[in-house]
Amino acid sequence: MSYPGLLRHCLIAASLALVAAVAHAADTRATLDTAEIERLTGLKGTYSKEENVFKVSKPRTDVKIQVDKWPMPPFMGLGSWAAFAPAQDGQVVMMGDTVLFEDEVNPAISAAFEAGLEVTCLAQSFFL
Repeated sequence: MSYPGLLRHCLIAASLALVAAVAHAADTRATLDTAEIERLTGLKGTYSKEENVFKVSKPRTDVKIQVDKWPMPPFMGLGSWAAFAPAQDGQVVMMGDTVLFEDEVNPAISAAFEAGLEVTCLAQSFFL
């Protein structure tokens, strides 16, 4: 992946961290500022009223993976997403999945920490 592509993914991670830090929710029944999440991430999202969760996603279309000469579509494990839900005391909880190349992991984690995210898990399904 080119440096601009890596930078874009790191910026998305940093934007998601900023959204988590500035989104307002009075309690777990509160609504999220979905327009602000879309503005900061540059992604259109979907809102589940029943779950009070807002989700943005972005397929990793720059990755051309083949399995037995069959091109793997992005929706089969090559998509990044983040879901936001109000938490207690005006906080917002965010959970997501980011598809990265092995050499993109450290810069993405660094961007998340620099943006104030509390990273609670780093899981490896497979390295691209």
